[in-house]
Amino acid sequence: MRQELRAHTTVLNALRETQLEQGQKIDKLRQDFDFFRIEIREFQLETRVFQADMRDFQVEMRDFQVEMRDFQVEMRDFQQETRQGFATMAAGMQHITTLLTRPGEGSTGSGPGSPS
Repeated sequence: MRQELRAHTTVLNALRETQLEQGQKIDKLRQDFDFFRIEIREFQLETRVFQADMRDFQVEMRDFQVEMRDFQVEMRDFQQETRQGFATMAAGMQHITTLLTRPGEGSTGSGPGSPS
């Protein structure tokens, strides 16, 4: 009977030791779980901040696109004004060239208004 009692005591001690080891493993798993839960919360927060930054960036990009369209309109207007200015200048130069190259007029002195 004593031997049987010792065998039961040994089994109970082994079970107790196993329970202690499993308890330690469970504690470690809980710590890991808590750590990962905190990491996930931080990641979620960072994701929200990133999303807010992206929304701000999208607004800035839309504003920039509007500014670029306005700039394109201004550039087209400027190009049109420049073309008109060059066309006016070319017409004036052509008129001057025509006046200077008319036969019988100019520096020969035989044109109207020149002393004869």
